[in-house]
Amino acid sequence: MPPVSAPETKVPPVKTPRAPEVERPAVKIPQPPVVPVAEVPVLTTQVVPPEQAPSRVSRATATSPATVQRLRTDDQGRKFHSAGTWKENKSFEVEAGKSVHFEITNNNRTESNLRIKANTGEFAEFVIPSQSTVDLEFSMAIKEPFIWRFYIETDTKKSLFDWNLYSTWVPGSEENQ
Repeated sequence: MPPVSAPETKVPPVKTPRAPEVERPAVKIPQPPVVPVAEVPVLTTQVVPPEQAPSRVSRATATSPATVQRLRTDDQGRKFHSAGTWKENKSFEVEAGKSVHFEITNNNRTESNLRIKANTGEFAEFVIPSQSTVDLEFSMAIKEPFIWRFYIETDTKKSLFDWNLYSTWVPGSEENQ
């Protein structure tokens, strides 16, 4: 008996499916954020608008001419220059000597953070316990007098700090070197 074979049928060839032509999507590479330019901070409660010059302290506290008082000095011989109170964030200018010394007292019932930056680039940050005093010095190798600009930032709107400023140069003093 002859071998049995299947009937011959024509099978169409298999065609490769083709996808429609499309453009490839643009590749978006994430870019790093733009580096911020360091500027003098504009504080939320800035006392002086940035376009206006801040107040200047140019004289030491006046004493009565009838009373001859010895000038207060700190332990380094710097003369008393001025005093005041910081409430919230603030900036101010002062004409003083090449070395200045702050005595800063926290008048809050709780500890407070205080950050001070000078126009010389010097920076200090403190956590000051309630009713405590800290000392802070800034200095420059420059000719006196020098216009110091300070930027003060506090951690709360209820902050209250008293400060005394001592300087190697005091306006109007005959003892200036």
